[in-house]
Amino acid sequence: MSEFVKALLGCQEASKIPEQYDWFAPLLGDWEFDYYDVKDGRRGRHVEGEWLFRRALDGTCIEDLFICPSRETRESKPQPDGEYGAAIRMFNQETEGYDMVYTTKGSMTRLEIQKEAGQVVCTLLHDTCAKWVFDRMAGDTFHWKNITVMEDGHWRTNCEVFAVRKKAIDYGKVYEDCPIFSNGKYCLRLAEEADGADLLKVYSNEKAVPLFNSDNCHGDTFHYTSLERMEEAIRYWLWEYKRKGFVRWSIFDRDIGAVIGTMELFHRDAKDYFTDCGLLRLDLHSNYEKKECIKEILKPIILPAFDMFSCEILATKGIPEARERVRALEELGFQKSSEMLLGHDGAKYDSYWTLQKE
Repeated sequence: MSEFVKALLGCQEASKIPEQYDWFAPLLGDWEFDYYDVKDGRRGRHVEGEWLFRRALDGTCIEDLFICPSRETRESKPQPDGEYGAAIRMFNQETEGYDMVYTTKGSMTRLEIQKEAGQVVCTLLHDTCAKWVFDRMAGDTFHWKNITVMEDGHWRTNCEVFAVRKKAIDYGKVYEDCPIFSNGKYCLRLAEEADGADLLKVYSNEKAVPLFNSDNCHGDTFHYTSLERMEEAIRYWLWEYKRKGFVRWSIFDRDIGAVIGTMELFHRDAKDYFTDCGLLRLDLHSNYEKKECIKEILKPIILPAFDMFSCEILATKGIPEARERVRALEELGFQKSSEMLLGHDGAKYDSYWTLQKE
């Protein structure tokens, strides 16, 4: 490491920023993101990028690199207005916020930063109606948006970023550090309450609900028609994750910037055929109930699932009416089982497909 890099980044892990104002600490590390232009509330152009955050200058500030398009895609998918920029966020004791400067080719921007209603808001000094806002910082994800404050006070989003943390995957610690799976089009990451609005479109979809697996779920059909009920369900999923009951991933469609379903997995021990089994539930919006979509979503997680959940077989439900799902399972190597799954109350459930560990 050069002396310059040592001096810039070789600070102690302990920050010199007061803990209650260390707002960017959750962002330290390396991230990949999906950037979208937004016009009239609709997402347009999609670009893949990177965002790298570090403590710098002896722990007195946060420095980051914003790379859009990403280094991997800059040559194959160049953007005429792409940015390779750097920012310094220095804590200001007098304002109890941050002073920030961001520079990229041909541009230098100064901002001041405060926390407002749980969001970290960066306001441009030369135009206080222009703001860069960080929110939904949920461990391994965050959301950023460039907004304009309109005359009536509402915020117009001009562009936004959905980021997921880059990290080494340890499949043996699924309940300690939930893995993120990305295959280009879809990203699977731990569900979060901020997914509620997107997931309500899935769980209120009357074409989709009949294909969900609600076996042995105490009568819950997973048909939710209010945001309040949807968020309640997500909170329950996260509670089960903390108690190591099951993992519920949200499925993010990177092309459109929205969550389009969920996947649940857990290890099942029981007094029936489906013991020492990884039980998989897949809930999708009806627009994605297509063979190729299902295959693309399932492929990255199938092999790791055996290690993550210490199981010898994977099992998932595919009723005859779910023709596209059944075709996808067949092409992925699953076989129709004649065995019945026994519920906690003695009820019997059929239409399960299984895949043996190789």
